[in-house]
Amino acid sequence: MSLLLLEKTKSRAAEEAPRLKTEERSTQLSEIVPVQKVEPVEFAKHYPSVVLAEWIRSCPQVSPEQTCGEMAELFRRRHELECVAVVKTTGEPAGIVMRHRFFKLIGSLYGMPLFADKPVTKLMDSKAMIAETDLSPQELIDRAMSRDEERIYDAVMMTSGGAFTGVLTVSDMLQLSRLLRRELAGRQMSTVRGAERMLRDIRGSVDRLAGEASVSRTGSLEIAELAEHGQQDLTQMLGLFRLWTETADRQASSVDELLARVSDTVGIAKIIAQLADQCNLLAINAQIEAARAGSHGLGFSVVAQEVRQLADQTKSQASQIHEQLSGMAASAAAAAAHVREGKEGADRGMLQVHKTEDTFNRLWTRSSENAKGTEHLAAASREASVMSEQIAAQVAKLAAQMNESPEEKY
Repeated sequence: MSLLLLEKTKSRAAEEAPRLKTEERSTQLSEIVPVQKVEPVEFAKHYPSVVLAEWIRSCPQVSPEQTCGEMAELFRRRHELECVAVVKTTGEPAGIVMRHRFFKLIGSLYGMPLFADKPVTKLMDSKAMIAETDLSPQELIDRAMSRDEERIYDAVMMTSGGAFTGVLTVSDMLQLSRLLRRELAGRQMSTVRGAERMLRDIRGSVDRLAGEASVSRTGSLEIAELAEHGQQDLTQMLGLFRLWTETADRQASSVDELLARVSDTVGIAKIIAQLADQCNLLAINAQIEAARAGSHGLGFSVVAQEVRQLADQTKSQASQIHEQLSGMAASAAAAAAHVREGKEGADRGMLQVHKTEDTFNRLWTRSSENAKGTEHLAAASREASVMSEQIAAQVAKLAAQMNESPEEKY
């Protein structure tokens, strides 16, 4: 009977090794599984975030005092069991008994007689991997896959707050790894689709920018043209102001000359008036002398009377000439003042025209520079549009490659 049990145990252990090898090959094959062709939102619906607590499977628990014979009987009765957890009375895991390793040890020639009555702690793995349920799935898989070769196919004991809750088998971790890869693929696809949308928005913005740059360039050219015309008009206006200033200078010179001539004429009129006064005095003296001569001086008296009347008329006319010349001088002086004011206004106008001309020059320069800048901006926008199209094509190619990748099979 013992020999029959030994043979069955060896045959079961031999059966476990190829099954684990098959799972290992299936893990390698799972690397080329395709991603399902669905939109990012569908990925999110189809592959929700992985939670370890949902994957923990129940496992029989035995106390450390359980005998190896009772453990062998449990494994014989329940062929589906891969492992049994050894748990302390406090709920903390003490170790794990893996089916294939247990039968490998107890199935030796004297294994059952030696260990049948011994506690299971003699054959359990006290260094089994223990992990909390709040551990991230990827970290759990990484830690499990980094175990030594002897324990890499052992189940992982899961705890919550230090208390044993269940186990995760290698098959479970392979399933978790596949789901994590598919979840990552879904997120990558979502990122790619989002990048495609962003690129489309960028292309639209670049195209709008190119259109605005073209409109701005047209406006800048129009402003430059208007500024050039305004500069030409200002140049003509400046020429007119210069002509006005020169005319005002000539008018002022003529008025000054006129005032000088009037002043000279006024002086001559004063001399004539003085001569008339002297002639009048001489005529009066001649009349007195003629009166003294009596009848012999009658003719001389008549002449003296005529001379006196002529002197009076000359003095009167000289006085009128003086008044007219004074009025003419006042009018000329007023005209000269107006001419000077006009000249000062023309000078200020010339200064303002010069300033405006400088402003138009700067405006023309800036508008020309702006036109060149907008032209460069339009060229850069066209280049950016071409580059965004190329990037969009690459992203679309990447998305197509991701969609065409092999699909995981379970």
